[in-house]
Amino acid sequence: MIYKFAKGISFKADAQVVGETISDIRERNNGMIQAADLVNEARPKRSPLNGLFEWRNGVAAEKFREEQARRVIRAVRTVFDESSDEPIETVAFVRVRIEGNSGYVSAVQAMTDDELREQVLAEARAAILGWQKRYRHLGELEMVFSAIDEAMMAAV
Repeated sequence: MIYKFAKGISFKADAQVVGETISDIRERNNGMIQAADLVNEARPKRSPLNGLFEWRNGVAAEKFREEQARRVIRAVRTVFDESSDEPIETVAFVRVRIEGNSGYVSAVQAMTDDELREQVLAEARAAILGWQKRYRHLGELEMVFSAIDEAMMAAV
């Protein structure tokens, strides 16, 4: 089996070694791997996967809190027309890049600024294409893929 990292993603390890290690762990665990299994495999300093992780606890804890903060920001929704039987719910904040800095702005701000709107649309398109790539092998979804392809062509 040949392994590689997803396009645009790189790590301080060889993708083939990482893939083989994950497969080995999975085989040792009745066909399933959990995140903790990979962390434990990488823990020894001699492990080829050791460099994939931050082992300084203070730094790792702060990075984890930042990831928790990103999850919180992404989870907040804005509800429009609460009095309606079917209120409209949308993300409250979206991730954008402004002058080289990445962060979150209100979705309303992003949708009213042409440059930010285009960033959000590009991210949405990329997410759709990523989803299609991930599940293209499922023939049962072929009609869904066709509809998405048609809609994406119409939106361009």
